[in-house]
Amino acid sequence: MYETLGISLIVFSMLLFFIGLILLLVGKQKTKIEGGGVVLIGPIPIVFGTSYQIVIILLILTLTLLLIFFILNLKIFRLI
Repeated sequence: MYETLGISLIVFSMLLFFIGLILLLVGKQKTKIEGGGVVLIGPIPIVFGTSYQIVIILLILTLTLLLIFFILNLKIFRLI
């Protein structure tokens, strides 16, 4: 079950990447590209980005995914 979920998420992210790339190449407007990243050292996230908004978005996404990860681990080991 988890294998198909993982593969589905990878395919979905690649699809979003290519759609964004096509829209960027086709668009006539001048666009501003922003980016960022997250490095996890243990459970501690180190977040960086080109703007404050990107950093906040990545921090919220990282904390949400960490929470989901911990809840799934607790369910797998039957602690809740």
